[in-house]
Amino acid sequence: MRTLRGGFFLLAVVAVCLTATLPALGQTDRWVDDDTCPAIGTGEENDPYCKIQDAICELKDISGGGTVHVNPGYYNEAIRFFPRVSVKSTDGPEVTTIDATGRPCTTSACVECTENLTCAVVVWGSGSGNDDRLEGFRITGGAGLFRSNPDEGNGIAGGGIFVFDSSPTITENEIT
Repeated sequence: MRTLRGGFFLLAVVAVCLTATLPALGQTDRWVDDDTCPAIGTGEENDPYCKIQDAICELKDISGGGTVHVNPGYYNEAIRFFPRVSVKSTDGPEVTTIDATGRPCTTSACVECTENLTCAVVVWGSGSGNDDRLEGFRITGGAGLFRSNPDEGNGIAGGGIFVFDSSPTITENEIT
């Protein structure tokens, strides 16, 4: 009987460990590569999107969210995150840059804003948790996000990364 209990315990531990390494159900992966521009692509690994924001906007409407894998390159865009979406470079900040110089913000409807023509490089709206990640980028060229505050007046905030009412994991990035 002891051997059976020990075997059952070991089997349970192995099952928990294997489950912990599997992706969450419903997670979708999308790929981005600036070498495919100006073609838009489908986001599949063999037909990547040209822009990071295109992949993010597709994943925002999928119930399980997902991960955007970004190949090395130079991405001239300002990006907006949504809950259950992570963006990770495949090769790190030495070879993967997001530069928002001259780029407007993206709205929650996934269209470029026409009112305020400057933006933080990365904007994280409300509702994201610590499972949502930004990992492995050089982040540059942000001009900040316009904020209107009746108590303190108007101002610009978050040139590199602006996080509002969220707690994402931001790791292994260079912000200049």
